[in-house]
Amino acid sequence: MAQNQPLRNIWIPQLVRAALLLATGLVITFLANHETWIGLLALGVIGIGSGLLVLWESKLLGRHLGSVLAVTQGLISIAIGIIALTLAGSEVRTLLFLIALFAGITGLLELFRGLVFRGLRVESKDWLGVGVLTCLLAMATVFLPADFSNPWSVEEHGVIVRGVVTAQVVSVGFIGAWGVLTGVYLAIAAFSNRWSSERANTSSSSRKGATIERTKS
Repeated sequence: MAQNQPLRNIWIPQLVRAALLLATGLVITFLANHETWIGLLALGVIGIGSGLLVLWESKLLGRHLGSVLAVTQGLISIAIGIIALTLAGSEVRTLLFLIALFAGITGLLELFRGLVFRGLRVESKDWLGVGVLTCLLAMATVFLPADFSNPWSVEEHGVIVRGVVTAQVVSVGFIGAWGVLTGVYLAIAAFSNRWSSERANTSSSSRKGATIERTKS
């Protein structure tokens, strides 16, 4: 297959991963409860699910440094996901640490994978994009203090409603926002790669048909 054409069926794990991230992100967005255990549960689901799908992608890459990076990324993602589920009852500091650990390591590995395949595979831009978004999640989490607290109040129809935005609310919101943005990005990439593959297959079939006709002539 030409390097400017997507790997065969690469769009399938991309689309499933997009659906996983979008579903998790949207659930978090519409949940009124942004407690720490929600964030750890979401991180666990994303970590394990994404890890398995990245391992699936690695099977399509053949023997290459990029495949080794994908396997490493997948295994680390699954490990952090399992840890997050195991520590679902922990405090906000654990959530912040695991988000930063997950996003920092997997983001850098995906970013590096995109750089390794840059100019060799058309999918490299997809890996670069996801890597950048994931690294941004890590940076945002690292700079969020565990004791962050911002009181707010709003007057509605003469009634004052008060609340407090805490680190756990913000960090869970970060996961949701990242999930939606990355999910949309991956979905666009998946459909783009699918359509490119279909056009390449159609073009290849047309060339084979023309070659057969010339041979018969």
